[in-house]
Amino acid sequence: MPRRRAKSGGETVGGRFFKGGQFVTQEALDREAGMCGMGFGAWFDIGKILRRKRRATIRTIQWFAGAVRKAAVRSLKRRKGPSPKGSPPHSKTRRLPKAIRYHVDRVAETAIVGPTFEGVGLAGAAHEFGDTFRGDRFPPRPYMTPALEETLPRIPRLWTGSIRE
Repeated sequence: MPRRRAKSGGETVGGRFFKGGQFVTQEALDREAGMCGMGFGAWFDIGKILRRKRRATIRTIQWFAGAVRKAAVRSLKRRKGPSPKGSPPHSKTRRLPKAIRYHVDRVAETAIVGPTFEGVGLAGAAHEFGDTFRGDRFPPRPYMTPALEETLPRIPRLWTGSIRE
């Protein structure tokens, strides 16, 4: 019968542990190792866990960026004339809401949300922060910052349970 090394330095003979010239039980080996008769073992595939974490991170960032964009678009009302100072701007032609986009950088795990330059030029920044645009002075009419602040409390709920099998 082949002899195998036992985990505590002895050998196994016929499925029983043989150490120091005598047969010993598994409980005796565990006591010698400082265990109380119970054992625990777990295997983790760290690569698999990190891939799922990364996938969940990107999915959550995409969802969050889309939610910020949606909140910003909903805050812009279609009305003629300027909006009151401090409230989101009115959009007579709907060019500003259509120009708001988001992009997720999967490598850096970041997102950018805001109006594109091709859609509205510098008018989006002039409304958000207050500036001169085409000779007219615009008071600050933030629409992106309130959208971000409105969506921020949802982040913990998004992360909860995002890493799945």
